Amino acid sequence: MFARRYFMLLVACAMGFFGNQAAALAEMPEIDRPNILWISCEDLSPILGCYGDRTATTPNLDRLATEGTLFTHAFSCHGVCAPSRTGIITGMHPISLGANHMRSKVRLPSHVQLFPTLLRKAGYFCTNNSKTDYNLEWPAKEVWDINSAKAHWKGRSRDDQPFFAVFNLTMTHESKVWPTGWKDVVADLPEAQRHRAEDMAVPAIFPDTLAVREDMARLADLATVMDQKVGELLAELKAAGQDDNTIVFFWSDHGNGLPRCKRWTYDSGSRVPLIVRVPEKWRAKLPALPPGGREDRLVSLLDLAPTVLEIAGIDKPEHMHGQSLIRKDQSRQYIHGARDRLDERFDLVRTVRSQRFRYVRNLMPWRPALQHVAYGEQNETMKDLRRHLTQGDLAPASAQWFQTPRSAEELYDLENDPWEIHNLANSAVHETVLEELRAE
Repeated sequence: MFARRYFMLLVACAMGFFGNQAAALAEMPEIDRPNILWISCEDLSPILGCYGDRTATTPNLDRLATEGTLFTHAFSCHGVCAPSRTGIITGMHPISLGANHMRSKVRLPSHVQLFPTLLRKAGYFCTNNSKTDYNLEWPAKEVWDINSAKAHWKGRSRDDQPFFAVFNLTMTHESKVWPTGWKDVVADLPEAQRHRAEDMAVPAIFPDTLAVREDMARLADLATVMDQKVGELLAELKAAGQDDNTIVFFWSDHGNGLPRCKRWTYDSGSRVPLIVRVPEKWRAKLPALPPGGREDRLVSLLDLAPTVLEIAGIDKPEHMHGQSLIRKDQSRQYIHGARDRLDERFDLVRTVRSQRFRYVRNLMPWRPALQHVAYGEQNETMKDLRRHLTQGDLAPASAQWFQTPRSAEELYDLENDPWEIHNLANSAVHETVLEELRAE
């Protein structure tokens, strides 16, 4: 046994498996490296109980947060799925690859690999169930051992092989908020667990109408069904005796699938839930992710890839823009985001956010913020917004997103204006902040 372990370590070092940044983890033989489980959902802002939001009923995720570290300021690089997922799988801003337009197909530079490829080379069994949606031409056979609706970490050929498994939960997607999509998702959700429109808190960017409240209630139902699936995946891990050796990540690819949320760079479209649970066996190696921890520093979903690589003992490639969540000394001063072509509509927006303020640069200000995107127009809230806009009784807080030209620059104080309604770009009091973020 000693000879076998010694041989494994020699082979691992020879192939460059272990990074200097993760020496403590890398000294362990392959069979002693942790498993990594990703549970991702779609189109969901932090409307979970563990974030102090009572929109949805999410006991499993609330429990996961008490057992792990909850990140309060986590952001996607784009407010829509394909560019966001492109950033996650590469650890790079999609703009740097020319992959920032929705559903584009870009050829990767020769030096860039999707990060599961590096895990597989290091001996990990990598599965994805099952959404990819990368804006890239990518070599599927190199990236995933199994990539399908049946992909599962149980597909390993041997039980001592570490795994990296991704489960993408789709029931919170924008299209499921529509009454027809919602009906299928909640078919097995008891009436007593469903949310009522009259109990919903309507965001300040929307009119307080029945249509908006019903959308909010349907979204809450979807989050509750998603939470139940999370519970099933965690129970499955425990039943197999794998939970004490598996680090669990939960995240959403971007914000809620509602107007001026999804597709947008504001907090409503880019701020996401992120929870990381480290089992007791690995806590001494990963002290930055304690149970019951609450982390307020600015983090990006671009950080997921380098974090997983460090956990696996692999050097972060130099071209990655993400930073490891394990290292508090790598905390950010700013978060960057963008908006480009979305389906059939072009736009060009860049944004930078500090802990308190967000700056937005609109490079096509002659176009309204809420352009007509055919897919998004199917949302009941969007229909209601347009109905009241036509009637002339839409409140300024909502109507401003349809106006042209829109401001070339926007500045928001997130502490006093969390829904980013009051543009401070022309405020003399905030001139220093504006110049700082404009320069960034």
